[in-house]
Amino acid sequence: MIQMLTHDDIQLLIKAIESLKPEDNLIKDYIYPIALAFLSAIMGSLFGYYVVLKREQVEAEKEKIDSTNKLLLEAIDCFHDLEAIKGNYLGKLTDQPAQRLACVPPILMHHRPSNPEFAGMFYLVKDASKVINNRTFQETQDNFANIPRIKLIFGNYNTVLKMWKTRNELVLPVFEAIVADNSATGVAYVNFDDMLRSASHVKIAKLIDLNEKVLSLTDDLLADFMKLMMELPKISEQLISKKVMEKYGKVFKLEFSPETQAIVSNRVPVNQEALSKILGA
Repeated sequence: MIQMLTHDDIQLLIKAIESLKPEDNLIKDYIYPIALAFLSAIMGSLFGYYVVLKREQVEAEKEKIDSTNKLLLEAIDCFHDLEAIKGNYLGKLTDQPAQRLACVPPILMHHRPSNPEFAGMFYLVKDASKVINNRTFQETQDNFANIPRIKLIFGNYNTVLKMWKTRNELVLPVFEAIVADNSATGVAYVNFDDMLRSASHVKIAKLIDLNEKVLSLTDDLLADFMKLMMELPKISEQLISKKVMEKYGKVFKLEFSPETQAIVSNRVPVNQEALSKILGA
C-alpha cells in the first residue's frame, strides 16, 4: 500500500540528499589555485632574471676579450714604431759614445702618441689574485696583471717619442756644423775631438747623454712590449670564460720571428768609462 509523503518527510529527504554532496575544500578550491599562480609568476621572474643575468655575464666576458685585444693591437703598433726607429742604427753601434751619437741620424718622426683605453681591463685588478698568489711584492709589480705596470710601458713609449724628437732638433744643427767643418762631400767620419772643433764640449756632452738615454729606453721598451704581448694573453685566458672564448673569439696570441727577437735582443752597451770621461762624472 502506497503511503503519501508528508511535508516533513520531504524536508527530511532533501536534507539527506544534501548531506551526500561533497564538502567544499578551502585549500583545494581557493588557496591552491592562488598559490599556483603566485609560484608560476615567481618562477617566471626568476627565470627571466637568470636569462638577463646570464646575458650580462656573457657580454662582460666578451668585453674583456675586446678590451684585451684592443690593448694588444695598440701594443703591436707601438712595438713596430720602435722597431722601425731602431732600424735606423741597427748593426751600426759600437761601444764608443761619440761614434754612437754620430751614427744615429735624425729620424723622421711620424709616430702618434699612444693613448690606450684601460677601462675594460679592470677585470685584471678584480681577479688578479687568481694569477699572482704566493708571489713576492716585486713579482706582483712586474706581473702584467698589474695595470699600473702596463700603463707605465705606454707612458714611457710617449716619453721616448718626445726624447727622439728633442734629439732630432738638437743634433741637426750640430751635425751640419760638423760636416761643414770636416768634409767637402757632405759625409764626415769623425771622433770626439773632431766634434769639439764644431761645438762646445758641454753641448756635445749633453747630446751624448741624451743619445744614450734614448737608445737605452728604446731597447727597454722593445723588450717590455714584446713581453707584454706574450704574457698578457696567457693571463687573460685564465680570467675569461673558456665557453665564451670558444663561441665568441679568443684573445690574440702573438708569436715573434727569430729575426724580430734578434732585433730586440741586439743591445750594444756603451763603454761606461769613456762615457764618464765625456760627461765629467
